[in-house]
Amino acid sequence: MPTMRMTDSYDYDDLLLSLQTFMRNTDAFRDVNWDGSAAKALLRVLAYNTQLQQISNGMLFSELDINNAQIKRNVDSIATTLGYLPKGKRAASYKADIVVTPRPDQVMPTKIVLDRNAKFFAARDGVALNFTVPVEYEATLEDGKYVFKEVELIQGQWIVTSFPVQSEYSVESFVIPNKNIDTTHMKVGVLESRTSNNLEVYKRFETIYDLGSKEATYFLTVNKDGYYKVEFGDDRLSKKLSLGNVVVIQSLVTDGDIGNNAVDVSCISSVAGFYAVEVFPYQKYSFGGSDEESIDSVRRAAVLSFSSQGSAVSDSDYVAITKEIFPEAGSVVSWGGEYNDPPMFGYQMVSVIPRNSDILNDVQKQYLVEGLRKRNVGSISPIIVDPEFTYINIETDVLFAISKSVLSEQSLRVKLTTALKKYSSDKLEFFGSDFIYSSLVSFINSVDPSFIGNVTNISYTKRFNPTLNVFTNHTFKFGVPLKPGSLLVSGFTVLDIGYSGYIHQLFDSNGLVYVRRIDPEDPTNIYNFPAEVGTIDYEKGIVGLNKFKPISIAKDYGIDLKVYPSNIDPSLYNSRHSIIKINDVTVNLSSRESKKD
Repeated sequence: MPTMRMTDSYDYDDLLLSLQTFMRNTDAFRDVNWDGSAAKALLRVLAYNTQLQQISNGMLFSELDINNAQIKRNVDSIATTLGYLPKGKRAASYKADIVVTPRPDQVMPTKIVLDRNAKFFAARDGVALNFTVPVEYEATLEDGKYVFKEVELIQGQWIVTSFPVQSEYSVESFVIPNKNIDTTHMKVGVLESRTSNNLEVYKRFETIYDLGSKEATYFLTVNKDGYYKVEFGDDRLSKKLSLGNVVVIQSLVTDGDIGNNAVDVSCISSVAGFYAVEVFPYQKYSFGGSDEESIDSVRRAAVLSFSSQGSAVSDSDYVAITKEIFPEAGSVVSWGGEYNDPPMFGYQMVSVIPRNSDILNDVQKQYLVEGLRKRNVGSISPIIVDPEFTYINIETDVLFAISKSVLSEQSLRVKLTTALKKYSSDKLEFFGSDFIYSSLVSFINSVDPSFIGNVTNISYTKRFNPTLNVFTNHTFKFGVPLKPGSLLVSGFTVLDIGYSGYIHQLFDSNGLVYVRRIDPEDPTNIYNFPAEVGTIDYEKGIVGLNKFKPISIAKDYGIDLKVYPSNIDPSLYNSRHSIIKINDVTVNLSSRESKKD
């Protein structure tokens, strides 16, 4: 009898037909009516069971692959096997000087300690936030005060959990009974017995160099319910626990992302018995807090972490470690100093866009540099580079059909403006993104069914904050040819005796940049200063200012430099650490139909 090949399809009808064909070609069942008899019911059950089994198998094997798994605990489990611990919540931090002033009638010791018993408080949007210190700080009495310099306050509260070791022969798991802990501030120690006061501190496993039969190392993983669990060695990988030992785990319970942007942190407890405690911040608000890592983030980070093995060597290593030690990082890019412009040998450049702002402040940069230095290999030094922003201004004339829209013209403008801002955040505002003009035009047409077509003009803006009263050099690279005569810079004043209140602008002419003065009461009264303050290369799209000396600027963030492209296609292709962002949006609507009454 010839061999019958079953179907490759798992569709119910295909399975049923395949079973019928197989049974008809089997000698023992040739006389059975597989189409009309009750025997067909048996084949229906077999086909249905086969289909269900295939669905179950598909789900099972999909959940075994980190790229396809959809259940969080399965993704976390696979990531753990790759040596990556999925991040839970991270505590926001707030750096400040803490000044303690005793009363004259109090006893003043030479030194006092600021420890974890001190409590600090802040409120954000009606939510009470507790802050504490991660380590002890010491201050000496000077001029009647104790000053704790550069104290790091972290958002959260400390909890202590203890577990008795109950087995001599197996490796026990000790589950921390709270999901909202920050593992970066966790301390694990072991007491010899319940009556012992000698706590041996254990180190968390990070690299193979932490292993050894005598090494006091613990292993941190996530269980199926999302709780962190601590395990110890077996006298091979690391030191083994003994029956009667007591495991003590000190953890920080934090609110994660809610702890960001807290201001006016104050002390609500005594410090060493003194209640006159003042907080003088180094930064405007707290930062660095984050919630539990998403499934997509775990997928990407686990692979990067596996390749880096905890050390910063390649560009991708620096990206992975930056995201690990700085959870507030939104988009990260890194490159070797030899590829920088100009080259900087012996350095590794890292550029970060934080989630809550465009650039890092000085405190965040210092924190990140210190964290990266601990993972460096050799003498390479990390440098944090601010991203270069190019802002896109959109002026679009949209033709729409009144009969196809239930919205007013004003509502359509708001809808399109909102959609373009979301297009910017979803498609453009990260490293490596490109602005494709044709994609933008198509997107505008798709925003509302009434939109028929559009004519969209694009201009570019760069922002800079010059030092006042000083000649400074600035270079702006747009990467596309620029339209001659399109440069416009305003929002500043220069030294111009006798013309206070007049408008000053930068403009270009024949490849040079000049300053002009405009009478606000008579815009046709324009005076062009004869001395150039910069140059412009129209073909390469480079604007350089070298003799620009403003004495004041109108906006806190600085000055806008605006130009128009000369190409019909104004698409922008991003450089290494450039970010494209939609800025101003102007929407003009028109229709060939008459308006509804």
